[in-house]
Amino acid sequence: MEFTALPEVLGRKALLEALSVLDQEEPLRYGTIEDRVNSSTDTLARALQILSEYDLIIRLEINPRKVEYQRTERGDRVFKEAKKLEGILLENKTDRDK
Repeated sequence: MEFTALPEVLGRKALLEALSVLDQEEPLRYGTIEDRVNSSTDTLARALQILSEYDLIIRLEINPRKVEYQRTERGDRVFKEAKKLEGILLENKTDRDK
């Protein structure tokens, strides 16, 4: 089995950070996301584009100068699974360090 989507999504720190600040209930403007994600503007823009391509977020263009983003149900599922994987990885790391 070849992994293609997994490394593209889970292998990018800015992408996971952006997914984590978004939620399904309330959309956020780009500037708010930018304030909360520690990344360059270009990296964040690419991360949001990739998340949108995988239908993990939706891009809501209110008008050309006002764009909001919101995590989809699918994005919620991926985020929850990513958190589980992170917990498993950290658990194993702690066991090795003892």
